[in-house]
Amino acid sequence: MKYPLKKIIFIILAAPLLVSGQREAPQPQSSFFDSRIFTGGAFGLQFGTFTLIELSPMVGYKVTDKFAPGITLTYIYEKYKDPSNYYPTYSTSVYGASAFMRYYIIPNAFAHVEYRVLNLDVPDESNINYVTYRRANVTGIYIGGGYREPIGKRSSFNILLLYDIVQDPNSPYQNPIIKVGFGIGI
Repeated sequence: MKYPLKKIIFIILAAPLLVSGQREAPQPQSSFFDSRIFTGGAFGLQFGTFTLIELSPMVGYKVTDKFAPGITLTYIYEKYKDPSNYYPTYSTSVYGASAFMRYYIIPNAFAHVEYRVLNLDVPDESNINYVTYRRANVTGIYIGGGYREPIGKRSSFNILLLYDIVQDPNSPYQNPIIKVGFGIGI
């Protein structure tokens, strides 16, 4: 009987683990740096006449127990289908990034400031005959606060209430902005 090479390599690598399986494996020591990194983000879905899919992963670093800066990447897919079929179906992608800072006032409540740049389709006002779009960067500065509810030792459920002080008319967000997501410590 022939054994595929992948199975043979797996057995060779797994054998020492199987033989020593009765001993308790030593727990890896987490470094100071590892214990301060956190990840998470948000995921949004909406379906129907207006479809929206959003992915916003984030990573941050706890400089102190109270102060944590980080970055977020954002991708949004939008599609609008006119129910009357009068207007053509429209779809677009929005992408961008943001830098944020959090200051924990009490262990689970924090102040939040975020600077975000999104690249998206905006109406091209140079064409007065019909609506066309061009790509443009839209910025926002979000100020507000949030609450984190711990889930286990290193994870949390987060909710933020933010207000965009720039209020660019082309922004896909309207005030107030409510964000819901998860945080996971590494």
